[in-house]
Amino acid sequence: MADLSLYTGIGRLTRDAEVKTVPSGKAVTQFTVASNPSWNKEDPALFMDCQLWGERGNKLSEYLKRGTKVCVHGTLKQDSWMGTDGTKKTRFKVDVSDVSLLDSRKSEAEAQAGDGSQAMPQGYRSAVEAQVAAVFGSPEVRAQSGFGVAQKPTVQKPLGDDFDDDIPF
Repeated sequence: MADLSLYTGIGRLTRDAEVKTVPSGKAVTQFTVASNPSWNKEDPALFMDCQLWGERGNKLSEYLKRGTKVCVHGTLKQDSWMGTDGTKKTRFKVDVSDVSLLDSRKSEAEAQAGDGSQAMPQGYRSAVEAQVAAVFGSPEVRAQSGFGVAQKPTVQKPLGDDFDDDIPF
């Protein structure tokens, strides 16, 4: 069985995500997440370089802006190279498998529009709608069943009104 080094971290992006294309033609989105695991803020912050491969990273890059709070899941990878001074250098990177946007802040464009809604990537929005429909049914089914519609409370009879009639003595 292979060993696995998983990483899950919550933090803020130190810079806007950069999308690059490697010589093989694959797109890679690179960003850095900074987090401070201590409560007293005296310990130094932890900076994790992250890379997200494929089209998903390309689409998410417009939402991965400096200061955005994210939760990153992935596998730790170690890069090694020889420095200019001849010493061996190493660093860790996270090959990201999942990114969750945790910020509730509006983008500048949305704040100027003033509509109060928060935009989500189209793929994410349709995935959420599909999950809701799978659990609760489509909006039409929910409306027909009365799900989510305020209903008048029912009045229960007090216990004990009919109890005296059932006693055999």
